[in-house]
Amino acid sequence: MVQEWRERDLYVTPIGEQRSVMLAYGTRMLVNTASQARIDFSSKQRTVEVSAGEALFEVAKDASRPFVVGVAGSEVVAVGTVFSVRFEDGPRQDDALTVNPCGGPGKRSSYGRGDSLRPQEPVTLKPGDRLTLQYDGCPASPVVDTKVDCPNIERALAWQRHEASCDATLLSDAIAEVNRYSRTEIAMSSDVQDTNYLISGAYRTGDSAAFANAVATLYGLKVRETDGRIELEMIR
Repeated sequence: MVQEWRERDLYVTPIGEQRSVMLAYGTRMLVNTASQARIDFSSKQRTVEVSAGEALFEVAKDASRPFVVGVAGSEVVAVGTVFSVRFEDGPRQDDALTVNPCGGPGKRSSYGRGDSLRPQEPVTLKPGDRLTLQYDGCPASPVVDTKVDCPNIERALAWQRHEASCDATLLSDAIAEVNRYSRTEIAMSSDVQDTNYLISGAYRTGDSAAFANAVATLYGLKVRETDGRIELEMIR
């Protein structure tokens, strides 16, 4: 869906929905499932605050008006580039922010203000880099773990194609990703949780049953549907 966007506005997507939004001055924002973003454009700066979920930005060049995305106290600054941000909001020690520049010119920096999820020093990213900030420690004395790597861009942005892409991904992590897109939760029995099953391939988001059945076929598991959710169990 594409819709015109007003300045200083709030945009929310429910579980399983994506929205393409044309912002003022030529920038496009693609908002992923279960996400929330607020727009605040002025004559001096273009600002988007992402308070939940994930969004991708195709930023129109305007050196006089920086494009800034705020997430969990960090800021991502771009001038004419394409990048995505993802905020996973769990218990404080599990909060995580991912910044993924996808291409185009311009410098990307991430920095923080205040007591929030942020790196100790500004980080400059080039196209293909991915920055991950994650709490690592107890809530009373949190430490932010900063990591920069170079993921497969097609796989990292598979959600734009309504896919969840896995490459030797732990089953628990793959299920967590698939569950982001559906109200039908997939769960594992305790004996399946104790395994180290790995999942590879691309799976259509929003189709939890198809994913569960594919996993069950791969590893010889049983699929049981009860109380509005799907559970993967060992066959006894």
